[in-house]
Amino acid sequence: MHVVLTMTKQNSGADLLIFNQQTKAKRNTTVTKTGDNFFYLRINLFLFFCCIFLSTAVTQKVIAGQEHHHTQPQPIVRIAVASNFSPVLEKLLPQFTRQTNIPTQIISGATGVLFQQIKHGAPFDIFLAADSRRPQQLSDDKLIVDNSLQTYAIGKIAFWSSNPKDSEKLNLKNLTSGQIKPNRFAIANPNIAPYGKAAKHALIALKLWKNYQTKLITGININQTFQQIRSGAVTMGIVANSQLKINGLSGIVIPQKYYQPIEQQLVILQASKHKTQALQLKSFLLSKKIQQEIVDFGYAVENLKDNHLKDSNLKEND
Repeated sequence: MHVVLTMTKQNSGADLLIFNQQTKAKRNTTVTKTGDNFFYLRINLFLFFCCIFLSTAVTQKVIAGQEHHHTQPQPIVRIAVASNFSPVLEKLLPQFTRQTNIPTQIISGATGVLFQQIKHGAPFDIFLAADSRRPQQLSDDKLIVDNSLQTYAIGKIAFWSSNPKDSEKLNLKNLTSGQIKPNRFAIANPNIAPYGKAAKHALIALKLWKNYQTKLITGININQTFQQIRSGAVTMGIVANSQLKINGLSGIVIPQKYYQPIEQQLVILQASKHKTQALQLKSFLLSKKIQQEIVDFGYAVENLKDNHLKDSNLKEND
């Protein structure tokens, strides 16, 4: 329609020009009728080709605009992620979106809670757990895309105190010798949070469980435990090493021989409607560059996962 209007305006101009030229021709007796006709023909041809050129240019512009307008945006990838990895993922995802133009949405929580939500049909595309057990269960139940189960990080835990006086003398020797005796001690719930389970294992292996058990304040996930200590509601506890790294804090990293591996695995969910985009996110997280960034955020390298305490060596009455 725009092209038609443009062409109509050009024809109106041509008619006016022809009229003016005809008026002048009548006044000029030296110009022959044949010459006038030839002159008008050239003018009309010139205007005709101008209209063709303009209409073609406008048409191409409209088509280009329509193609741009109808470009489909990428769907949002919904990521169910364990609370320990959520702050790290928030740092990494801008790179992913810049590279792929794929928007994302983070749903963070305790691995056990997210697992139950997935089992009941929560509309997630990819699940980044804080353990390997729940992803494996989803695999056994045929709820994941084949061959999508991969380890993306190995978690580390650390003793941390928000009390400056305790921080100065905080070390394994003082803890195990009883020189530091916290009134309350925070860990994530070992029944639903893998970092809580690792904390319990470490306390048992260090022979502190018996003394600390009655003092425990358990969070529903490791983020809540971190906030409990950071706020001063509880002055000491065990948190994820990555939480300390990302917040510029320091604690005492617990040697990995004292607890079972926190092998964090991801899976793409079979119910996802955006499997292609979820696969791109998986490839991004497992790339060499991003894996190094994950280690820099306080996680262990893959080959350290075998140097851990076995379940058979743990006794709760220690």
